[in-house]
Amino acid sequence: FILFPVISTAAVSILIGLGVIVAGIILLTAGIVVMRDSAPLAILNIILGIVAVIVGILFIVHIDIVPFIVGLEFFVIGVVFIFFGISGYLSDLRTISGWAALGVVILGIIAIIVGIFFADKPVLVAIFIGICLLIQGFRMLISN
Repeated sequence: FILFPVISTAAVSILIGLGVIVAGIILLTAGIVVMRDSAPLAILNIILGIVAVIVGILFIVHIDIVPFIVGLEFFVIGVVFIFFGISGYLSDLRTISGWAALGVVILGIIAIIVGIFFADKPVLVAIFIGICLLIQGFRMLISN
């Protein structure tokens, strides 16, 4: 990932795309099979299957979509953290301390900033994954 981030991102994007397409085909098949027993469930499966196939094709055709989705995930996590921090601070139950609530809000802001960087620069996702894998490898080496 660190040596060849663009190639790594492309490979991951293609693998994710193929997996999502297979999941979409399975949902389409399940929708067709269940059509006689439960029409609403069948229609839902067919719609989800079509959407999954389209998203899978997008993953294969546009390798830049993986960093965008990773960035979007960080953005959503950041917003949720900020919401939890503020609601924890304003809560009458005081399930967390004021400092903990502030910490959660700060983590949310950091997650949003990371999400913006990942969505803007696709190579950063591959580098980030590579660094995380290196840290995990060193941790495993040290623990053994």
